[in-house]
Amino acid sequence: MQWIYLLTGTIMGVISVYHLFTHKHRKSTQDYVIYRLNDRKKIPTGSKAYKRSLIAAYAVLFLSIFLFVEVFNNFFNATILFLIIFILGTYVLVTLDRIFEIQGEALIFAGYHARWGKIRSVQWGKRKKNKSQLIMELGKGQKIKTYIRNDEADELENILSNYVYFEK
Repeated sequence: MQWIYLLTGTIMGVISVYHLFTHKHRKSTQDYVIYRLNDRKKIPTGSKAYKRSLIAAYAVLFLSIFLFVEVFNNFFNATILFLIIFILGTYVLVTLDRIFEIQGEALIFAGYHARWGKIRSVQWGKRKKNKSQLIMELGKGQKIKTYIRNDEADELENILSNYVYFEK
């Protein structure tokens, strides 16, 4: 059971470090925002939910250190820390997945900060009743997927086609 706590603490810690590093990268580039979706399920980088996820990421890192010590000292305290880390880490992960923003030099897509030169193409995937899947393919062949509401799809397609090859 202890190895599950250690593994979860490590994974959530790595996700939090990734979130914090990408935030610092975005902050250091001081890039301007070109487009934000109106969908309330997608989070821009200036929102309160995004800022709360940064605080949660710091808390996960801090609590993970205590978890690594408490696993071997007191299993009850380790269980409480595990639950807190799991909840906060899940919040950070869900927030990363919901980030979407077009900036001057990059596209922030499902938590991935991709510069325009690294994106091979963007295309539509499966279409559902109210939303469509948007797929970003990077130069290395990696595909990252997210969903966009259908009422914003045309405007988003027009904006993205100005910056990157958009397959229709």
